[in-house]
Amino acid sequence: MRTARADSRRFLSPEMLKKMAHLSIKSRTVVEGSVTGAHRSPYKGFSTEFADHREYVKGDDLKHLDWRIYARSERHYIKQYEENTNLKAYILIDSSGSMAYASNGMSKYEYACYLTAGLSYTIINQQDSAGLAIFDEKIQNYFPPKSTVSHLRAMLDALVEVRPAAETDTSVALHTMAEMLKRRGMIVIISDLMDEPEHVIKGLAHFKQRRHDVIVFHVLDDYELNFPFEKNSEFLDMETGERIRVAPKEIKQEYAQELTQFLDTYKRACFENGIDYVTINTKIRPEVFLAAYLTGRAKLT
Repeated sequence: MRTARADSRRFLSPEMLKKMAHLSIKSRTVVEGSVTGAHRSPYKGFSTEFADHREYVKGDDLKHLDWRIYARSERHYIKQYEENTNLKAYILIDSSGSMAYASNGMSKYEYACYLTAGLSYTIINQQDSAGLAIFDEKIQNYFPPKSTVSHLRAMLDALVEVRPAAETDTSVALHTMAEMLKRRGMIVIISDLMDEPEHVIKGLAHFKQRRHDVIVFHVLDDYELNFPFEKNSEFLDMETGERIRVAPKEIKQEYAQELTQFLDTYKRACFENGIDYVTINTKIRPEVFLAAYLTGRAKLT
């Protein structure tokens, strides 16, 4: 019997590792007074790496005095250090029932797991910290950001254990996370966003109000995007269990119009809120999409 760890390793396939090996991701916003992803702040403080001296002023901590300079000059100077500022990235992955849909062998949820693995690997590989929240109607599992390989394995193992089935309430999960996070960072939402757009958009805007850098990966199956059905079919709501029989040819045009409106609503709202939004078709291999996205983002950062 295969273990969860053995199963989770497939998310970091040789193809994924090869694509991600020389890529990085940086935040486009200023976080906690320094540029995230750059690792080093332009602000001088008392951290780990020596940067410069300045003259002592009353109230400075005496432990930072440079006694060697005092011995030579009898003047008091304080050692200054450059602050190391690791990016904290929080990946929120939708595990609701609709994410189980698959027309080509890979469900939207499994696709999201590959994206999570690739992103987390890239973030940790650049010495930053990756965290994970798995949600449906609420946040079901949460891993605070860390920068170790063992932490990455634990997150991937947790993803394997999930079986998408519950209904979704994306906005509740987004608002909950926004309230939880005290330090600004990067937020990556991976979901099919099959929820009330108005409510979801308010949740996304909550992150921006707190000055996070927000990325939305809108993952949809190829059949959802292109509706290739021809014969009379029975469609199943994977969250409520409701079944509906329809003649696809009769609703195809209306479906296309509704889909366009659905996608445009999210695109427009994300643009207006300064959120990076991408629609993803699951027929594109996840490592190919991720490499192209990170390469393109690097040119704009």
